Amino acid sequence: MSGQQLAFGPFVLDAQAGSLLCQGEPVAISYRAVRLLAALLERPGQVLSKADLIEAAWQGASVEEGNLAVQISAVRKLLAQPPSGRDWIATIPRVGYRFTGPVERSATTAPDRATRIQDTEADSRPSIAVLPFSNLSDDAAQDYFADGMVADIITGLSRIKWLLVIARNSSFVYKGKSVEVRQVGRELGVRYVLEGGVRKAGSRLRINAELLDAATGTHLWAEHFDGDLMDVFELQDAITEKVVAVVEPSVQKSEIQRSRRKHPENLDAYDLYLRAVPYTASQMPADAHVAMQYLESALRIDPNYAAAHALLSWCHEWCFARGGFSETDKLAAIRHARAALASSTDDATALATAGFVTTMLSKDHAAGLAAIERALQQNPSCATAMYLGSLTNAFAGRPTVATALAERALRLSPFDFLAYQAHFALGAAAIQTERYVDAALHLQTALQLNPNFSSLYFAAAAALAMSGQLSDANSLVRAGLQMEPMFRYRMFSELMVSELADKLAAGCQRLGLPE
Repeated sequence: MSGQQLAFGPFVLDAQAGSLLCQGEPVAISYRAVRLLAALLERPGQVLSKADLIEAAWQGASVEEGNLAVQISAVRKLLAQPPSGRDWIATIPRVGYRFTGPVERSATTAPDRATRIQDTEADSRPSIAVLPFSNLSDDAAQDYFADGMVADIITGLSRIKWLLVIARNSSFVYKGKSVEVRQVGRELGVRYVLEGGVRKAGSRLRINAELLDAATGTHLWAEHFDGDLMDVFELQDAITEKVVAVVEPSVQKSEIQRSRRKHPENLDAYDLYLRAVPYTASQMPADAHVAMQYLESALRIDPNYAAAHALLSWCHEWCFARGGFSETDKLAAIRHARAALASSTDDATALATAGFVTTMLSKDHAAGLAAIERALQQNPSCATAMYLGSLTNAFAGRPTVATALAERALRLSPFDFLAYQAHFALGAAAIQTERYVDAALHLQTALQLNPNFSSLYFAAAAALAMSGQLSDANSLVRAGLQMEPMFRYRMFSELMVSELADKLAAGCQRLGLPE
């Protein structure tokens, strides 16, 4: 890279030091973004091909064009628009990119170490490399199984749109090599590494997989899977699906912790979204209002952030359903859900969340269910989409589909926070077929998994009342009213098809709850 400082507008880029200043203050920028920006600034006004820019940023690694587009988008957001109103970086369709502004050059001084920012810490988008799984048995023929499974895992993880996944050709350069995870993190510029091994014993296979923080080598998740070689391809698919389903929430949990360590002045839209997530666990209005502040701040930075729109819509839905049925909350929930769906996002979680809220509040079941189906097409291993899909289908009067999705979600990600929704869906499905004892069991299980969700107390109490267990039902009502004194069972008719809502209302009437 050039030993010069490159100045444009209020910015100064020192490529050698890996730093970007804005009006003298350091700006968080990833290593790859520095290399891309430097390449563009070195030749202002000239069109650089996509191949040239990939070479500049990834230095010979095999990377798909989508990765370049993601990095360019991140740089644009970082720089914002110049006074001219045009982007600093212009897209030349089917060719490449061009830097549009004037650039001034000056000799660099010794770099200030305080302004150097590691790419794995500063890049706002989490990244992961899946290393070739080791063949731990004596059977060399198992290499094909391990390699095929890793390739499928890479494909599956690539469907998680907020996660940058290193291409197979890059991660497979480590095949057959003993390499330290922190070295992989440095060389591939990733935050997370997934590795594992395959061992054959007779007709049985055991596959180990573990997710690690590339900066520290810390284990974030580990599990083993056993299966029979008689169904080797079915086993490969099942393990791939399971790994992809578990990696997504594990990475997000780590990302939330990472965001909490950032200084407030360095937060971007993604960080603000992450900071909102823990406050969505209770699904109660008080916590929702805290989450909403973070999400609204995220949308001020990026008004088209589909994930923030979707989660904000869900927060408004909780405030509506458990906070007094304010029409303002209802309209805001629908507005943000529609904004997420109108963004043409391919983020499965955002689609599923927006689809859920649309079904709950607009009664446009067709649009909501279509969004859920689209989410599962985008990422068939997205446990969140399955959990939300199970409850959406249950509330929309489709108990068979709801049951299938709930059971699949629990099989793939049994320790997921949203597991209570699967049992809520199974309980709702049982109510629709008048299996009230089964319904009460599922709804009480949901309550055990999420005792902070007030609606479950009343739904479980209604099922118990319909099955004749009035004493247990009244105990749940008393606990529920302590959490939500303003409860009215009309909430069920606001959120569900009449066949389900009427049955829950009948149970609530037996318990003397207000309409």
